[in-house]
Amino acid sequence: VSSTFVDCSLVYPNDAEKEDKKSWLGGGAIYAAGDASTLTVRDSTFTRCTAPDGEGNGGAIVAAEVRDVEITGSRVGECSCGEHGGAFYLDGESGSRTLSIRDTDFDQNGDQNDQKMRNVITIRGFEHVELVGITAKDNSNGGGNEASAVIEFTEFDKNFCASPGDGQCE
Repeated sequence: VSSTFVDCSLVYPNDAEKEDKKSWLGGGAIYAAGDASTLTVRDSTFTRCTAPDGEGNGGAIVAAEVRDVEITGSRVGECSCGEHGGAFYLDGESGSRTLSIRDTDFDQNGDQNDQKMRNVITIRGFEHVELVGITAKDNSNGGGNEASAVIEFTEFDKNFCASPGDGQCE
């Protein structure tokens, strides 16, 4: 099943909600959390999705402490946030976790005027990461610089595989 998300934004109902750490984590279109959960996104489009200015993560998607994440055949454009992952903030935290992003395009993500935004995709804590057939074009990080770090890896260990799209990631 394909989905389309356009002009999605995380909005606080009041200042108290803003103080709750989970509320400001972000995810303009999708917020997934939970140790036993799996997030699967296929053939979907995310356009102009945002997380809160100055402090939110993951303009389109936040996956926090999710066991497995699979994103395939999708397009992400013009998404931004205030901190990490203008498009995606993917946090495996710990344990046996797998992240796979395949055949997905990232185009014109990031806000060149937001001095705090650091990258287009943040990946942290996964034991196995597979990136196959990813295209990144005209993305930016804070301050108007071309994205020097389209993808940021933190707390990364174990297995990593990147491929231009021939499916030879093992």
